[in-house]
Amino acid sequence: MPAPHPELAPPIGEIAAAVRNAGGRAVVVGGWVRDHLLGVRSKDIDVELFGLDVARLESLLAGFGKMHAIGRAFGVLRVIAGCQ
Repeated sequence: MPAPHPELAPPIGEIAAAVRNAGGRAVVVGGWVRDHLLGVRSKDIDVELFGLDVARLESLLAGFGKMHAIGRAFGVLRVIAGCQ
């Protein structure tokens, strides 16, 4: 697997590795990608996770910070990395 992009916050690489080790896949999507292409600093990073059910993701992501199940029925979770 390629190394995380140097402009990504360190927790993103750690989250991606944890998801990969659990059998899933993480892809950076959304505004960060757009902002990066435009050369603009982004305030947050959206990551789409594949291959793991929502309960497994909640358990896995809880170790990375404060989590909000803002759209649990749709598999949407928000993690504020570094906050417990």
